[in-house]
Amino acid sequence: MKTIQLNKFTNFVSQIKNQKTAFEVEPLDVNLAKMQFNLTKRLEREIPDFGDFAPVVEAYESKDPTLNISTVKLLCKKLDNKLRSLELYVQDRARVNEYNYVIAQGEKDEILSSVNKNSFFEICKNVINNINEGIK
Repeated sequence: MKTIQLNKFTNFVSQIKNQKTAFEVEPLDVNLAKMQFNLTKRLEREIPDFGDFAPVVEAYESKDPTLNISTVKLLCKKLDNKLRSLELYVQDRARVNEYNYVIAQGEKDEILSSVNKNSFFEICKNVINNINEGIK
């Protein structure tokens, strides 16, 4: 299964990179795919089934001049002994406002399941685009 995820990620990144852009920065899609891939690996490794753990954060700084956002973060944190929360944070370009969206809450397996769903990427992208539109 891990090989399949890596192949899906590699194929997706190569498709995105083959698309021409007007500027020399990585598009939102590539960064989100990288964050999703890295987050999955870290959640499997760093989050216990129960008990304390340090929050797991994957983030990137947007260099895209067409977006009104500066930072995008995916954060998994402890709610109680077994429950975890997976959240998306977006900061505006001026770094004044931070917006967050709860993607999933539940036990470790439920969080991992939500990150591995095909809809995870689209949910994150839609939230970021909606926040970006609201900032304009």
